[in-house]
Amino acid sequence: MPQTLREQLAHALSLKEEGNFYFKQKDYTNAIKKYSRVRAFLKPMVPTADQDNDQFVGMIAGKGPESQLTKDEQKQATTVMAATFLNMSICYFLTEQYKRSADRASESIGYQKTIKAHYRRAKALAAIKDYWGACKDLKEALKMDKSDPNNFKHELAQFEALAKQKDKKSDSKLRGFLNKTQEVDQE
Repeated sequence: MPQTLREQLAHALSLKEEGNFYFKQKDYTNAIKKYSRVRAFLKPMVPTADQDNDQFVGMIAGKGPESQLTKDEQKQATTVMAATFLNMSICYFLTEQYKRSADRASESIGYQKTIKAHYRRAKALAAIKDYWGACKDLKEALKMDKSDPNNFKHELAQFEALAKQKDKKSDSKLRGFLNKTQEVDQE
């Protein structure tokens, strides 16, 4: 079992590679298990969104230099944590666990905002019919790269159309309900 933070980081990287192996084999359940273990090993060395990075590095530093992470190692841990959540997101998406997929993409964004994370969350949100949420994420991705090499504008237009269609159905149902309520009140 790894003793120092540096050993934990190395072990987490190894677990991530094992998760990637399972992913390539389309064994998403075991990939998720490996990625979850990566998260467990990295959590003590990655600051949360509300922690000051320098304060966090000072807090986790041990007494000896062998137990401390350099700023580059700490940055690497954060990058690996974000990538691991992103990998978990795609695994959950491919196993049709869309809510979990969106949650893991959100966690990835919490560590590192990337186009890919916003896109993955958009796809997961669209799968659970949160089209406006999907639109918001695609707009964020487009802000990050205005050249739109992935043609997000096309998907954005599709999700906006679906969102408007869903809103129209909801409005229609609400009007029907309100009309029935008025009929009951008039009797």
